Amino acid sequence: MNSSTEKIEVYQSKPELCPYLHDRTRCSIFFQTEKLPPAAYEHLLDGGWRRCGKMFYLNTCPNCAECLPLRIVVDDFKPDRTQKRILKKNAGLRTEIVNAEFDSGDYRLYARYLEERHGDKSANEDDYRNFLLNSPVESLIMRYYDGDTLIGVAWIDEMPKSISSVYFAFDRAFERQSPGVFSILKQIELCKRLGKKFLHLGFYIKDCRKMNYKINYSASELFDNNEWTPLIR
Repeated sequence: MNSSTEKIEVYQSKPELCPYLHDRTRCSIFFQTEKLPPAAYEHLLDGGWRRCGKMFYLNTCPNCAECLPLRIVVDDFKPDRTQKRILKKNAGLRTEIVNAEFDSGDYRLYARYLEERHGDKSANEDDYRNFLLNSPVESLIMRYYDGDTLIGVAWIDEMPKSISSVYFAFDRAFERQSPGVFSILKQIELCKRLGKKFLHLGFYIKDCRKMNYKINYSASELFDNNEWTPLIR
């Protein structure tokens, strides 16, 4: 799986409280690596794996299968009325795409977002680098500006046939402009421009408010029972 000489060992995690459904237990198998070819990660994504920093994991939770990987078939996607309105509302924003590397403005926005949105004041530069910059695969950053003001940052991975959305943070002063929705729509545009087939959005969890918004995007597929099937809205 890895073209380098690095030996990859797969581990089983210990059971822990699920961060999404608090009455459930989470378990996963995982491995870490310094480098993974983009095609190899795409193969893992197609099988339900996800990435966090240098760790790749597959959920193996006991008596629960609510975390379903979701992807958008970009050529079949059509924005609904709300999404068209959000695109129009944000038409004046400027988008910048760069290789994933440290930038103090990105980090400050990320740390402020965690504190204001999630009450997490513990973010430091090392945590930020380990989570979003120290990537074993090809990673990019999409920045959104209102004039010279940075209002949102998306971290994404690029594979031969797809893009995977890793994380998004935004300035809450611009929350009424729906920057999260706008970012996904711009990632879909990027996929189309680069000739990609899919945009991977991570897990869809029906009973978790933070994760069930993904049902709002047409042409979505869920990975369930080891196969990708259209999401019926």
